[in-house]
Amino acid sequence: IWCCVFQSVCSSEPESIQAAPQNLSSLLVIWERPRAVYDANIEKYSITYRLANAEDSAWSEYLTDGYQDTGAILNDLLTNSTYDVQVVAICTNGLRGLVSDLLKVLMPINDPGKSDRA
Repeated sequence: IWCCVFQSVCSSEPESIQAAPQNLSSLLVIWERPRAVYDANIEKYSITYRLANAEDSAWSEYLTDGYQDTGAILNDLLTNSTYDVQVVAICTNGLRGLVSDLLKVLMPINDPGKSDRA
């Protein structure tokens, strides 16, 4: 009898994902660590992102350099474009955790670091 295929995951999903444009082409993504880690320690995080509303848009991946990291800066993004962003933990045993909720982020037309009142 064939029943169920369970994919092993090493943690619950990262929580409270937020993103804030740093300038016209970079985005700061922050999150909270997963509440549950099942079998190994978290080694790092993978942040995947792509242009939203583009069916054929490929996902790009940014890897943090340690489990303590709960933030990352994504560079070389396009102005006035919407991106889909997700975060997932990667454990020392190579397994990945559950993927976070999808976050949609609009990159600005004007630099958020500069005031219009010059």
